[in-house]
Amino acid sequence: MEDARLSELAARVREFGEGGDPRRVLEDDALAVAAELFASVGGRPEEADPDALHTIAAFYWARSLAHEGGTFAARDLETAISVFGLLYLVDHRRVPRELWPRLADETGYDPWSDPLEHAADLVVGAEEAALALEAARSRWGAGHGTPWWWAADAYVEAGRHALIDVADGMLFSRACAVADEQIAVLRDSGRAEDVAELAETLFAAGLLRVSPYLGNMSGLSFESAHDLWRKRQARHRSVHPDDSVAPETAEMPPPLVAAEEAVRYLREAADLSREHERGRVLKALAEALSMVAGLKQESHDEEIPAAAREAFDLLDPVRDPLTHL
Repeated sequence: MEDARLSELAARVREFGEGGDPRRVLEDDALAVAAELFASVGGRPEEADPDALHTIAAFYWARSLAHEGGTFAARDLETAISVFGLLYLVDHRRVPRELWPRLADETGYDPWSDPLEHAADLVVGAEEAALALEAARSRWGAGHGTPWWWAADAYVEAGRHALIDVADGMLFSRACAVADEQIAVLRDSGRAEDVAELAETLFAAGLLRVSPYLGNMSGLSFESAHDLWRKRQARHRSVHPDDSVAPETAEMPPPLVAAEEAVRYLREAADLSREHERGRVLKALAEALSMVAGLKQESHDEEIPAAAREAFDLLDPVRDPLTHL
């Protein structure tokens, strides 16, 4: 009986999400079903079915949108957040990420206090962006300004953050391929108005290639950071062996290969960027060149200080105080 009610509620939410009649989630009989299901949870959320909690929360969230503002919308939104709070304690990964800070404060539960949970969430986030990316490609095609483009941006950024903690060569390859596809789309457009977007995408592609190696350098020398990266790479390979994947695909590229690729992307991005945006690119270029210099034991004593000095002059401390520092 409960499964049937859950299915009915999920169907209403899905229909509304696909552009259906808002009355599908606003009708009194639908609200009654949701209220009954919520009451069945009682005071034991840890014993509740995560699917039930997710469906109930999604229903109230959909109602808040269907109301299009006002007191009723605010009330249903708070109910949705309350149910998501229960789900957060059971399976936080099924809760919208924008709610995590609030729910962490309200519940006292911070899943990212565990480094392994943190790393796992980053990888899951990147993979969920991969699914959204392919769904957008099949429906709207791969083009600038389409939902695919926004999903691609999210995938590359989620992948970059995940790779700082998890040395996953497959994820690295996929994220780089997505960024390169975006660059190709912009080059093919030939439109002058796309130059700034091309510069930003080249910048993202360059960061993607060095962040996995430089992301944990705070307080460390380059040699120590490189040694830490090698240990992370070895640990990931031992914990996640995959005989079905060629080693050259499963493993991260050598740091020097990635850094030299990053330098090429960042140099082009710098040529196309202006003002504060150029400062951000030059800072990243100086870091990538330092990485190359450290690995090859060669000097870039002219280009690195010049890039750093110009970056400092161009960076806006109000727009990006952390990078300016």
